[in-house]
Amino acid sequence: MLTTPNIAFAVQRALLLVGQFNYGKAGILDATHTRLFTFRSILRLLRDAGFRVKLVRGVPAPFPKVFGNGLLGNGLLKANELGIKLSRSLFSYQIFIVAETTPDVDFVLANTKEQSRAKAARLTAEAKRDDGATRALAGRTNGSEVIRALPARPERRCPPPPAALRE
Repeated sequence: MLTTPNIAFAVQRALLLVGQFNYGKAGILDATHTRLFTFRSILRLLRDAGFRVKLVRGVPAPFPKVFGNGLLGNGLLKANELGIKLSRSLFSYQIFIVAETTPDVDFVLANTKEQSRAKAARLTAEAKRDDGATRALAGRTNGSEVIRALPARPERRCPPPPAALRE
């Protein structure tokens, strides 16, 4: 789970439009925020790093914290939530993401080997149970007779060398 400020938030865009890009003690341009993201850029970063994104959500601005829990703060919060439904990128103050790591190569390899062993054991057990075809060919339940009953491969012979090379 992670949250990060949305640099594309409408208020931040308006401030950038008038030339304001000042780091402060809190907010999107908090001095501790060393990387800034939009929805697209954080999703690309996570996918490139091998994460599988499960949930992405926009978080509204903390208007009640700024204006209090009165009519103004709660009204702005409701308006911001409606705006997020219209344009998540433009009206989300923060980006909330739930992601999970994808398995690394060693895990995938070990898991594939284990699944292969299990499948081989299952197929072997099935072959022992269902050896009717073997009985029909060899008349016995032991599969080695089937191999003996099959015709041998014809021997491959190379053509003789040309007469000039035989001398």
